[in-house]
Amino acid sequence: MPVQSAAEKQGFCFPLRNLENNRVLLSVFDPTIHGAQYISALAPDAISIHRYLPTPPITTLTDFLATFYEPLIVADPNSCLFAIHDKATSAFTGTIGLLNSSAQHLKSEIGYIIIAPSFRGTHVASNAIGLLMQYTLDLPERGGLGLRRLQWQSNERNKASVRVAEKMGFKKEGVVRWDRVVVGHIERGGDSETVERRNGDPRAELGGRHSVMLGMCWDEWEGGGRERASEVMGRTRS
Repeated sequence: MPVQSAAEKQGFCFPLRNLENNRVLLSVFDPTIHGAQYISALAPDAISIHRYLPTPPITTLTDFLATFYEPLIVADPNSCLFAIHDKATSAFTGTIGLLNSSAQHLKSEIGYIIIAPSFRGTHVASNAIGLLMQYTLDLPERGGLGLRRLQWQSNERNKASVRVAEKMGFKKEGVVRWDRVVVGHIERGGDSETVERRNGDPRAELGGRHSVMLGMCWDEWEGGGRERASEVMGRTRS
């Protein structure tokens, strides 16, 4: 039986390939290659990393596969995941992905951005985000998917995430109140910055969150958004 490629394993609804520029490489995530790198680079800082993520802190490859990669990536054809490597050092620096994608409606959402502590505030995040913006929003004749909309959602309390999105050119469209149920305590992991709970709620033991919705649409991208993203990608530090 032929061995599945990393892209085939993920089963993403759009064509999936590696992306790169002169600063970073985004490789389609392959747990047999990148799983150990993920644990080595990110597990020591797992609690703070998962402050705004939907999974408990991940410290082992087994946890990574069982709580993140298999249920959120492989089981969802509308999601994909990339490993980020810094080209200057060849270091694994984190992950980035797409979720809530729709081939029918030509849209997707950037997410699963996890950057190793030593590379935060550098060129890594902006270049990884910029490469995904180019991949999704550029027309096929330029090597992209030609999507009409790329969005970004953040916990309303995650101000740093909103700042990064706006720096890359995403426009704030509003706040989706009580958008989702989330685990409410950092020791239990997962999006721990929650809003006040409601007495008698059927899931009162779990918190909730308001989500900031930001977007970049094709007309904004072609009306200066591409150039703005490229300018940010070219800076030494994000």
